[in-house]
Amino acid sequence: MVRKPILKFKTCRRIQKKIWDSRKLTLKQENILLKAQVSPRGFEKQSNYSKELIARQKLSAIYGNLKRDTFIKLFKKGRRARQVKLPDTFLSLLERRLDVVLLRLKYCSTLSEARQLISHKKILVNNETVNISSYLLKNGDLISIPRQELDNIKEKIFKNWTPAIGNYHGSMVGNTEFAQTSNKKKITVKLETRSRGFQKTTHLFNNIIKGGNRKNLKPDRRYLQRPTHLEINYKTLMAVFIHSPHQIRWPIDINRDLIAKFFGKYI
Repeated sequence: MVRKPILKFKTCRRIQKKIWDSRKLTLKQENILLKAQVSPRGFEKQSNYSKELIARQKLSAIYGNLKRDTFIKLFKKGRRARQVKLPDTFLSLLERRLDVVLLRLKYCSTLSEARQLISHKKILVNNETVNISSYLLKNGDLISIPRQELDNIKEKIFKNWTPAIGNYHGSMVGNTEFAQTSNKKKITVKLETRSRGFQKTTHLFNNIIKGGNRKNLKPDRRYLQRPTHLEINYKTLMAVFIHSPHQIRWPIDINRDLIAKFFGKYI
């Protein structure tokens, strides 16, 4: 079950880290995060429960603000079917959720968009309509799109992503976003007229690229890479869930043992 939509920057400020790649922070927001990271409050000694709670809040934010009961249900299921370490089994079940798989396939940019596709009955699993976001996929399940929705979803995919060669292991941040200047030629001309020599021009231009003048920066298109635990054909938008990802990377560090301790108290 999912709660109301969260205020993204408020969550980032509480966790003191930027979580979502789909949204760019303003310069003011970045300064607020920086002050929160170096504030005296960050040096206060935290209790064990506080550390576990923060780890759970981070996990909830990454997976679209899921409720605690949803995590506990999956944790119990992972404990019964444990074949490897319990945290890994629990997280592999999270990666089997239909909404998470749609995000990994890049059919959408956020989990809220994925849940909207599912609730509007635009997703088929084994040629049957599924409107439950928490549906757990099995190995070999076929994910497809109704024929009348193919063009719309394709347009969204290639509007937000650029095809690229390469794979990644179920990574939420596996696709690097490059930044380039919106008026690169104009900036180069100005720098060449103001400076005497190629090295000085290059140095000034590199400073702008690194963020010296953020107004001249804009995000480039992100690269579309295929997850190794999924088989996908972007022409037909048909995908097969092969197995759970062997490696899960997040935009922030989360201690898996703290997560296991937190949810272990409710079993």
